[in-house]
Amino acid sequence: MSEQTSESCRPPRPDAAGPAPDDVPGRLQWLVSAHLDVDPTRLRPEVRLGEDLCVDSLAAIELTMVIEDEFDISLPESEVADVRTYGDVLALVSARTGANGG
Repeated sequence: MSEQTSESCRPPRPDAAGPAPDDVPGRLQWLVSAHLDVDPTRLRPEVRLGEDLCVDSLAAIELTMVIEDEFDISLPESEVADVRTYGDVLALVSARTGANGG
């Protein structure tokens, strides 16, 4: 059963269809596609956040906060500033969680 509180920025997690907790790339794809309201198949490593997905600075800050919340990690501003593509996001999150960016 999914539950979303008014305090949460996360979209509701799909029931059985959602990615496994240890599937960092799958969870990130689900999270980013839900937060940005884009088709998950568009999220390829070379996709540029600003130019291809229309992520502005406010959306980038919100997405960073949602990712930090979902994965219980901290993404330093100095590292986030260098992120340009979905692949960059995946690499950063994978490095912070110790997962293989797959």
